[in-house]
Amino acid sequence: YLANGNKIKEVYLKIAPREYREETENLFNRVHHSLSNYLLGQVIIAIFVGIYIALGLSIVGIKYSFLIGSIAGILNMIPYVGFFSGFIPSILLAIFDNGDFYHIIGVLIVFFSEVAIENLLYPTVMSKTTGVSPLLVLLSIFLGGIYGGILGIIIAVPLIVMLVPIFLSIMEKK
Repeated sequence: YLANGNKIKEVYLKIAPREYREETENLFNRVHHSLSNYLLGQVIIAIFVGIYIALGLSIVGIKYSFLIGSIAGILNMIPYVGFFSGFIPSILLAIFDNGDFYHIIGVLIVFFSEVAIENLLYPTVMSKTTGVSPLLVLLSIFLGGIYGGILGIIIAVPLIVMLVPIFLSIMEKK
């Protein structure tokens, strides 16, 4: 569960009118559960990215591959940051430390294959952990990018993960 979730819930329940407190608590619990599962999905993806990059760079022969993979995996929870935090040092090591075409191409293959695999894996993992359709996850990222740029992409999935339980609760009430 999210840190301070109970404190936030208490504030909302104090604000809510008495006749809506039970419904508000149920809705809050659903949103809280959905967001917690979103974070779990992010951690799963981050672990995958870290391991994939570390192993890939190790096979290619790049020094510090496990350190780079670990940092890229952790920072992968922030869109684009994880990719570049691993790609830039890896390509620099391939150029300046190894200095041959094989290592540079190897780094490019590792990172661009990771992006391709992650783009296939991300909607599936988010769907399994949050219960939100993979198509809805992709649509939210697409619309977030169109209407909000980088910030829109960053908040698109958590926003849709919060809105789906609210929407379902409204539909159940009708």
